[in-house]
Amino acid sequence: MTPRLDVHVIGGGIGESIVLHLPSREWGVVDCYASSVTDASTNPTIAFLQERGVRHLEFVCLTHPHEDHFRGLKQLLDAFGVRAFWRFGAMTPHDLRLLAKRSHELNMVSVVEPIRRHCIDAEKAQCVHFRMISDSSSGARMTFDGVEVDADAVVGEVGGGQAVLDRALRGGRTGAAAELVGIGSASMDMTVDDLKQRKQFGKLIGEFQALQFRAAHLYSELEIARAATLKAQQLLDEGGEDAEPMVSVAKAKAGRASLLAVQEGVQMHGGIGMTDEYDIGL
Repeated sequence: MTPRLDVHVIGGGIGESIVLHLPSREWGVVDCYASSVTDASTNPTIAFLQERGVRHLEFVCLTHPHEDHFRGLKQLLDAFGVRAFWRFGAMTPHDLRLLAKRSHELNMVSVVEPIRRHCIDAEKAQCVHFRMISDSSSGARMTFDGVEVDADAVVGEVGGGQAVLDRALRGGRTGAAAELVGIGSASMDMTVDDLKQRKQFGKLIGEFQALQFRAAHLYSELEIARAATLKAQQLLDEGGEDAEPMVSVAKAKAGRASLLAVQEGVQMHGGIGMTDEYDIGL
């Protein structure tokens, strides 16, 4: 009989957990939900696994930055040995920090320590090592050891892989430039709105020339970055030979402009710009 993947949904709607019985006959869990009144002895996901004699899980995966999922994760890690812990989906390191601030019962220590205590050779078992990058999103470094690739796996012609890679990199860099322009524009919009609404010394702060000059300078920098990015996109679509230098120009300019936008945004918002209360602080 051909091995198959069995999917078991425990609960439904809010409070749903997904238990996977892998073709390798190992088990994994995506999101183990536990409400404030659910302890390990009444957790339906744990009961389901224990009824089937499960002692070790191949992985657990957390996708929701919510304290009920953290509570369930902790119960799961205390009940079973786990080879690998995955963080996936919308949950970012920033979500973890906010959750740790909001929850007094469950903080990061209560989750991280069981992971360290129960994971079996987690570092050796995983070839993907996650890390947080400067914008609070997640990146990963992949390590390949002893991987054998057949000749039919060659992309393009032997010795001609650089052209394929360069084409992919040009598209990725242009996409990154567009994202940076969007981030900078959103930051500027938040800042201009604040300048139009907040008062100091009986006047709207947007009426002060010093802040007007800074806002105008920021606008011009972002428009230059936007134009460079649009030109890079146009040249990529046309397949022009001068696309590569323009892509580099766009990414470099967008990076500097977006950095200026978020720095000016935080500074012109004042002290509130350093907090999580306003989106500019994120």
